[in-house]
Amino acid sequence: MGMQIHNIYTKGGSFLIKKVIMTGATGFIGYHLLRYLLDKNIKIWVILREGSQEIEMLQKIPNINVIICSLDNISQIDDICDERYFDVFFHLAWEGASGELRLQYKLQMDNAKWTAGCVEAAKKLGCKKIVVTGTVCEKQMDEIVHNKTFVRASNYLLAKDFARTMSFNMSKFFDIPLIWCQFYHPIGVFNKKNQLITNTVEKMLKDETLVFGSCESLFDIINVNDLVYGMYLLADKVKISNTYYIGSGDIRRLKDYLLNIAEIIGTKSKITFGDATKDDLLIDEDWLSLYRIQRDTGYKPHWSFENSILELTTWLSDEDKYNLERWNLNASGGVCDT
Repeated sequence: MGMQIHNIYTKGGSFLIKKVIMTGATGFIGYHLLRYLLDKNIKIWVILREGSQEIEMLQKIPNINVIICSLDNISQIDDICDERYFDVFFHLAWEGASGELRLQYKLQMDNAKWTAGCVEAAKKLGCKKIVVTGTVCEKQMDEIVHNKTFVRASNYLLAKDFARTMSFNMSKFFDIPLIWCQFYHPIGVFNKKNQLITNTVEKMLKDETLVFGSCESLFDIINVNDLVYGMYLLADKVKISNTYYIGSGDIRRLKDYLLNIAEIIGTKSKITFGDATKDDLLIDEDWLSLYRIQRDTGYKPHWSFENSILELTTWLSDEDKYNLERWNLNASGGVCDT
């Protein structure tokens, strides 16, 4: 059998969503959203930049159409794409969302410009609505602005917050509903190795020594499959502009999560917690509430934290096989048997 990433959600086509267009399909979240949409038999137009390594592979998958367009030219996409009247425009692409690229203020400002450009593009293509991925950490903007020292994530978060504000303003100008999706820390198969939880799991599997900061802040780790499920529900059910938080419903201190990972894996790693640093920004528990998304969509997360960690360990223990079969998708979003 081929690689399996289990779908535990209700199958069957959407009553409202039949055709979508999206950016960021080759990224971590985008890949899993792509799989979910394929499983719903939804036709997908994928926007990729010229030279993308995944162009040829995606062109072979039924129900996927590839459009070559850079984010810098996204507002002119109506000259490149002949298709019109999409049910949803999903914008997930964001260059430099992790690592040292977060420090590059020019790149982060470009991302904000491209996000607003996607709102214009969605209008030109006749989309019914646009769904954009943000981050709950945008709400730390006030703390960042008033902080007397530089915070490493500040350029990224300020750009995200500005992108949200500008995009909502443009959505009013173009009269198109905008759904802004916030979340905290998604994990799952094909997550970047420099992300905290994936990196921690990988090191614990090798029994390596781990040194953290205080890890006293609140955290919310969500399985990426639950995240894209929430995004789909919002796209399918919400008709007016709004911001929604998509989470696991299992809010803990980061330290508690990390110690739980050690228990699940049974690691021999030595784990040390230190002091708080200037980069430890506060998270308000109210920011992580599922009330709004549950009220408007009936969203309910399916993945337990333990099962999410076990999924990570399975992937990290057999990466070559997963990488080989990553794009070996059939028309229903599943993985072809090999």
